[in-house]
Amino acid sequence: MSELTRDWQPSKLGTGVSVKVLRRDAETGGLTVLLRFEPGATFPAHRHPAGEEVFVVEGQVRIGRDRLSRGDYLYTEPQGVHAVSSESGGIILVMLPKPVEIMKDSATTERAGTSGSDAAVAADSMHVPSPLTTPPQRHTLPAH
Repeated sequence: MSELTRDWQPSKLGTGVSVKVLRRDAETGGLTVLLRFEPGATFPAHRHPAGEEVFVVEGQVRIGRDRLSRGDYLYTEPQGVHAVSSESGGIILVMLPKPVEIMKDSATTERAGTSGSDAAVAADSMHVPSPLTTPPQRHTLPAH
């Protein structure tokens, strides 16, 4: 069993999503996690009160309107809202200074590219971008 397949837990949110917690800050609620998306997996629309950093370890994911592949990096600014999905599956490294807020409002979730979802504050979940004054920053690392 590889290091990336041990200690995975089903996410409390989303369909076909598993989480592996790498770091949890009890004081701030900050998290560093690996999220694994099975083919066809979805994660509901959510807000990032303190922003988010994502690095695609393998596969492909869609975060809001951005389609990301292995080696891509995406920064979502504070208050950014988005949903996450993967048609073919993938694993992403996610760094959250504070927990995300799951969106209940159907207008917000539609803008984020998902359908409605239950409201909750999630410490082991993931994200989606809304209209931001500055678009998310995306970088692709050169292939070796």
